[in-house]
Formats: sequence, C-alpha cells, structure tokens
Amino acid sequence: MRWWKSPLLAESAAFARDDLDSAKAEYEAVLAQPAGTLTPYAKYKLGWVRFNQQAPEDALADFYDIAHDTSTPKVLRKAAAFDLVRAYAEVGKS
Repeated sequence: MRWWKSPLLAESAAFARDDLDSAKAEYEAVLAQPAGTLTPYAKYKLGWVRFNQQAPEDALADFYDIAHDTSTPKVLRKAAAFDLVRAYAEVGKS
C-alpha cells in the first residue's frame, strides 16, 4: 500500500479534528486487517482515542500492548511506555 493511500491518513485527520468517533472506527478498521506495518501505529492512536474518550483503562491496555511488543518499532514502544504512565495515573483517579 502506498503511503498516500493509507487509511491512517484519514483517521489521523479525524483525530486532529477531534472527531474521535470517526478516528476510532478507522483505527479499528485497520486493526481488523491482517497485521502489517501500520498495525502498531493504529493501536497506539486508538489508545489515545480511548484516553480522550475517558476510557483510561482501555488506553492503558493498548499502550501496554504496544510497549511490550518487541516487533513494534522502538520509538513507538518508547512513546507507548511514556503514555502508559499517564493512562495509569488516570486509572488511579477513578
């Protein structure tokens, strides 16, 4: 798939517009496909959608999965580990 045809472009735009429901649907559509190079990114962004929709437990699970998946690029694992702390703190406030 060419980058300009990537479905992640649409949901990233939706995420940037704060259209979280559309972004969530698109990220989930990417995750429903066979795993590929975009899969970890979609899961990471889905974690942020969930966090912003006041579902920190779900975000925490997404960030944890990414942070501990050694097939995920290191930079994304590191970002997920950092964001996992924020989600964990929100879960503690509940």
